[in-house]
Amino acid sequence: MKASLFCGVLAAVGTVVAGAAETSKVDSHILAAQTIAAWRDANPSLVVGTTPVGEIAVASRLAEPGASEALWGQDVPADVKPAANLTALVRAVGKAGYLMPGEPGASWTKDLAGCRALIIPDSAVLSDQDAAQVREFVKKGGAAIAFGHASRLGQDGKARADYALADVFGVHSEGLVKFDTESTRGVTASSDSNFGGPYGPENVMDGASEGTKGFWASKDAPMPHWVQISFPSPRTIGRADVTCRPGFLLQDFEVRCQVGNDWVTAAKVVNNEEPVTIRCPFEKPVVATAVRLHITKESLGGKDRQIADVGEITLYDGTGRQLLAPPYRLDVRISDAGWAKANRSAQMALRSPALRLRPDGAKALAAFGDPLGKGGELPFCTRHDFGQGRAYLFAVPEARLGAEPEVWETLLRTFVGLPAVRHSGDEDVVAALWRGDGRYVLHLVDTLANPPASRAKEVIVRLNLQALGPIQSASLLPDGKALDLKRQGDWLQVTAPMSPMASVLLKAKP
Repeated sequence: MKASLFCGVLAAVGTVVAGAAETSKVDSHILAAQTIAAWRDANPSLVVGTTPVGEIAVASRLAEPGASEALWGQDVPADVKPAANLTALVRAVGKAGYLMPGEPGASWTKDLAGCRALIIPDSAVLSDQDAAQVREFVKKGGAAIAFGHASRLGQDGKARADYALADVFGVHSEGLVKFDTESTRGVTASSDSNFGGPYGPENVMDGASEGTKGFWASKDAPMPHWVQISFPSPRTIGRADVTCRPGFLLQDFEVRCQVGNDWVTAAKVVNNEEPVTIRCPFEKPVVATAVRLHITKESLGGKDRQIADVGEITLYDGTGRQLLAPPYRLDVRISDAGWAKANRSAQMALRSPALRLRPDGAKALAAFGDPLGKGGELPFCTRHDFGQGRAYLFAVPEARLGAEPEVWETLLRTFVGLPAVRHSGDEDVVAALWRGDGRYVLHLVDTLANPPASRAKEVIVRLNLQALGPIQSASLLPDGKALDLKRQGDWLQVTAPMSPMASVLLKAKP
């Protein structure tokens, strides 16, 4: 089941931050907010004495792009430079199923009352008063989820020396992590041929995980084919890992090293059956100016083909250290068992600048290797218990986690808990919830202007009893028609007709 959001924050910032590609989706949520507000104004007796329920608030005042860029430094390449997108963040959280508070133009700190969690983006601007309110929110049992430089930017947009919320995070900032950009400087990739378009040889050294973001493909011509990596000066190489393009099997190939004017075979693979990454250790390290993958057989679906495909060539020196660590790549290891299980993997791969965090009471839930190989593992995400609440801090900006709902759903389910309301409608069905004495008012809006005839005429709503407390009855508004309630563990299920809105009164048990 999916849930969507009613978010005044989104309505306030959508037209400012959203790109052209997001406009229609943002507009649908603005339309929903306006529709719900109009319904509320037209039916004051139904919501009198109630307040909107919000589960996750977002610190929505961001610094100017220049201030954020100054924090990360001018040397960070443009393709990995953090880019704040508040609309994408809010939408991702909403799509993960959480109700978000806020009225257009209101201060985000007013939304903290009754919320379960607060997200503080990397470039959020926090005054000393804002920081004090966040501190009190966490102390009373709330959760703070912060990213990058969160709380370092003051009201004037200038950077503090350390986190204003260092005591809440249990962490201090020690500046930027340094990346080994020298290892790839002057390194080039070439091949005997290129299929064209985005399939160039440079993809074999782009650091894309398991070849899913880019790969090299040769022309459709008789085997053999080759792709190679060349260095500006000799390097010591002890091993090569070859990652297949997903679905394609490299069966026969040699790893050849250029020593002076000669090519030496350092490893040979015959009849390979490993479909992902093939480890090719050398009998002894070789000092070479180039490494070439010489391919003589590849198959697809059990049939030989005359096109060669390679996702990645990862080289290691004689000590086992990665030779061409792509700049700004983070290989993250999640040590927290609950998060790893929810993520379905204890590994994450991100291409991002990062901060060096020094825990001062906080526990590291995930870590990444020092890109220079000098500092062991560095914290990627920390948790600190503060008062009755807890604070999480990520060493990267929130934009680096992406905007996929699955990523945020995993994160928030793990750090915050299950949402209060879930429903079977898609992202165009928006939910809002008000709380009053002994009752809740739930309102659902279908934002599609011209819904297809096949669109469901009713929505199944699931209510989290742990979040909302025991509920005795449900009825449609305004006619009072009773609706059936079904208990399923900690959830209560009710089906509401959509036409294209539905309002449900939920009465709590006395």
